[in-house]
Amino acid sequence: MSLAELLFKKTRAIVGVVQFDASLSESHVSTISATSHAIEEGSEITDHIFKNPEQIEITGVVTNTPIVYLADFFADSPLTNANEISKTRVDDAYNELLRVQKSGELVEVVTSLRNYSNMMLESVTVDRDVTLGNILRTSVTLREILKANSISIELPTPKDVVARKKTKKGKQSKKNASTKQTETSQATINTLVGPTQ
Repeated sequence: MSLAELLFKKTRAIVGVVQFDASLSESHVSTISATSHAIEEGSEITDHIFKNPEQIEITGVVTNTPIVYLADFFADSPLTNANEISKTRVDDAYNELLRVQKSGELVEVVTSLRNYSNMMLESVTVDRDVTLGNILRTSVTLREILKANSISIELPTPKDVVARKKTKKGKQSKKNASTKQTETSQATINTLVGPTQ
């Protein structure tokens, strides 16, 4: 076990495949909301409350030369899926965080307090100044994406439509209206709306 693991075992966080050398701070947010509409007296209150997505903000550091017991000038990659020596640990970690954010990939987050699944990387903030040197000090904000499962069911096949009985509508005339009928209709219209030009 490395000296870094001994020193920071309880305070290291992993975002996707990026493992911080140390987590400086973590902010875990878990909230619920209730309906704003009036609810019926005596109804179950749990029917009107819903869980909001979990949120976490982690401030952590990655260095090119972490504290490693009897280390050479290079250290393992900060990416948990890479088994190689890396001279550019800071660049590797930063580029991986940006890749995850841009792709919208859902990642797992592991902290000393709890683990999260289906987390979307919303923001990556990097602080750089003269005191930090070649260190990646970053704050990442992640939000849970809630998923729902859809269920497909087969609908029953409808039965054959029963033939409807025909109803008699009286005798229908297939002849065109006579001239006298047309004149009578026109006279009625003229009486109601006035003569048309």
